[in-house]
Amino acid sequence: MKRFLVALAASCMTIAACDDNPESHVYVAAQYDPVDVCFGPSTSLGYIDTSTGDLDCAPTCLVLDTAGTVKTYVSTMCGPYPAQYDTSQTDPSCAPALAAWPAEQAALANGTNSCASPASEDAGPDATVDGGETEDSGADVGSAVDASDAGAPVDAPAG
Repeated sequence: MKRFLVALAASCMTIAACDDNPESHVYVAAQYDPVDVCFGPSTSLGYIDTSTGDLDCAPTCLVLDTAGTVKTYVSTMCGPYPAQYDTSQTDPSCAPALAAWPAEQAALANGTNSCASPASEDAGPDATVDGGETEDSGADVGSAVDASDAGAPVDAPAG
């Protein structure tokens, strides 16, 4: 009988742990970078005491002002919103953040985010530097080692 009660208690705890109706969810949003006019990856802004966190609402600007330091986020997650964030859409940082949001959506559709720059990920042999000029790194793609680029004498023995 004791084994039956232990098994019954274990079964009840297992069922309770597999709750298909959670009572809270994590609220996520992407932080806006006003300097680069782009968004970083999605991040957690807090726990919300409702069971659903639908991601099909209109973009909402969420602003956190901590001692004069403003952080602006945008999310398509439906409310309610984390209490410490201003969602009035009146902060001056909201208009440019919401205007930049379509580019973020396009980047997300391609599996990245809008702050991920293809140029910075692939700064190859002829990377563009400030002013639009190209800088030859000395690496000639598809060719053998070019000793003149490396600063070694052209007829230097290999080895």
